[in-house]
Amino acid sequence: MTEKTNQTKKYSATRFILANDDMLLDTYKQYFAEILNQETKLPIDDIFFFMIETPPENIPGDFAFPCFSLSKWMKKSPNAVAQEMAQKLKSEHFEKFEAIG
Repeated sequence: MTEKTNQTKKYSATRFILANDDMLLDTYKQYFAEILNQETKLPIDDIFFFMIETPPENIPGDFAFPCFSLSKWMKKSPNAVAQEMAQKLKSEHFEKFEAIG
């Protein structure tokens, strides 16, 4: 019981620190939006405010970009779009891009 409680407190503290560092997160979110804009030609404000998400806890990563809307436009499955984008995207600001799902 004690071990589980300590893990919960540690996780909560980590979330608290990240929540208070919104400026840094927004900077990296902006970098991600710019990369996606270059690849998709979608409006950068739409990408930043409406399309980039925080992935669920069970998925590693800082940001997520669901490919469902792009899949209709590209006439490919969301997984195929995600795989294609993960291969194309490059940035000095991010370690890697992965297609998950």
